Amino acid sequence: MRDDDYIRHEFIGRKIRVIKSSDKTKEGVEGTVIDETKNMFVIRDREGKNIKVPKKATWFLIYFDDKIIRIYGELVSIQPHKRIRKRYPKKYKYDW
Repeated sequence: MRDDDYIRHEFIGRKIRVIKSSDKTKEGVEGTVIDETKNMFVIRDREGKNIKVPKKATWFLIYFDDKIIRIYGELVSIQPHKRIRKRYPKKYKYDW
């Protein structure tokens, strides 16, 4: 998979961690993405609690089988089914 394909990939079922957020109570939240909307991830943590984390103003680590990406939530603040088809210009910053 090419690097820019990861951003368009399905996130539900992937392990995710919040590394920085404007809401300090969300920092460090880690678990599995169980739902995704345009503006929010729903993450199930190790205790089985579902935690809603806004994408806006939040940095995430998303774990894929062969790679971990760091991504800014606003970059993927689009309906999931539309994100898959979206072309992202090179000006966006995301770390691989």
